[in-house]
Amino acid sequence: RPLLSLPGNLWRFGQSVTLAAGLWTRNLVTAAEESVESSIKYPVNYELDEMTQETNRESGRFSIEYATLAARLACFSYLEGGMYWRSDTRLVDSFHVTHPSQFSMGMLAASNRFSAFVQGFAPDLIPNSVVVNGESVSLNTQLSSGWGRINSGLLKEFDSDTDVVIMHDVKKETIYIMWQGTQSTTDAINDIRFLPRYWPYGDQSYFASDGFVRSHEAVIVDIKNTLKSLWSTNQYKKIFVVGHSLGGILANLNAHALSYLMQKELEGTGLPKEERLVCYTFGAPRGMTWELRNDYNKRVPHSYRFRNDEDIVPRIPSPNKYHAGIPVILDEHRVVLNFDESAISSFIGDKSELSEAFSDHHISSYLSHIIGLKSRLRVTPEQSDEIEKAFISLVEPTDEKQVWTVLQPTEKSKTNPLARYIKVGVDPVPLPVGVKAILQEAFGKEKVTDEICDNL
Repeated sequence: RPLLSLPGNLWRFGQSVTLAAGLWTRNLVTAAEESVESSIKYPVNYELDEMTQETNRESGRFSIEYATLAARLACFSYLEGGMYWRSDTRLVDSFHVTHPSQFSMGMLAASNRFSAFVQGFAPDLIPNSVVVNGESVSLNTQLSSGWGRINSGLLKEFDSDTDVVIMHDVKKETIYIMWQGTQSTTDAINDIRFLPRYWPYGDQSYFASDGFVRSHEAVIVDIKNTLKSLWSTNQYKKIFVVGHSLGGILANLNAHALSYLMQKELEGTGLPKEERLVCYTFGAPRGMTWELRNDYNKRVPHSYRFRNDEDIVPRIPSPNKYHAGIPVILDEHRVVLNFDESAISSFIGDKSELSEAFSDHHISSYLSHIIGLKSRLRVTPEQSDEIEKAFISLVEPTDEKQVWTVLQPTEKSKTNPLARYIKVGVDPVPLPVGVKAILQEAFGKEKVTDEICDNL
């Protein structure tokens, strides 16, 4: 079989090389082409220092609530794909859940079986069927092409190894589409197939990386059919697309495709363009040619591309490929919107910890940073000062009474003497009365109860 497919593969490779050379030559001629940015404007290197409440947020502006939800959804896509679909013993025809014992961890989480895990996680799995024009239409079907199936919004296509989860929140009139990142050898091969391939959406010829287009096109027909069936129930007005790593660039491509495939439905909602189609991505690689990137920024203005400062994947070069969306760089201490990538490579100059370039790429690292940002933005400067006083008054006396293991400070914490890494004993250590009084004055006794203070 490999020998029989060799001539066709060589022919397609030759086409891709020829196309790449032509696009490279054209890029030399059109190098001065104007850059089209999102209609949502921020100053360059705008540091976020306050949290805008969702009710007061202008259309398309950065939303910490959206960012937190997007990171949770991206985490969920890995949990679902890794624990439900990956089975060499199950036939594709039997991909359905008929008994609770067959539930995956992801489905149990989505069904609110683990309340602690899904706290603040409102979306749910889509129904198995919907009523269209008085007839029941099943949303659990074999895929229209390739080898795979969609059940309860869990979509798996095996030839390209593409994993997608579709969820919804009727109260918020929103459909969520989550694209899983690299999880297999097939995914890795698609990651490095960077030669250009025709992108079949838009009013002119656009191109994107071959591997990304291949993964997207393997499932887009079934995603479109599912969305249109759901939309026919008149319960939805928004589409929210998220993804991490490989799933990030696939989310970008998907949002661009849906801006054309669902244009009539989205325009009929009456919502502004900045709110009816939203895309948040994390650690996404480059994948669009310049013209496609410009059209994306026009069609999907509410699009934020997150990059942990040391994440290596978004920084990997790809010939004639670009990022799309409003760039956001963040770490444990700060977040900068619309950052200048040529000026800010990272927040710290120390590159001795090469492992951070990879650990920063993990979706859990993004979720941790965003939740930390959300917590910091909720605290007033006055409360922050009170916390600092409480920390100092707690550490200084207990240093003499307790056995503490003080770890070596990291590069990021050397400039902040309070950022000490301390390992405490297993038994709870009650707060001194003075510290308890400081915290209760800052946040109120109803939030900082005696029980909390006695079991830290």
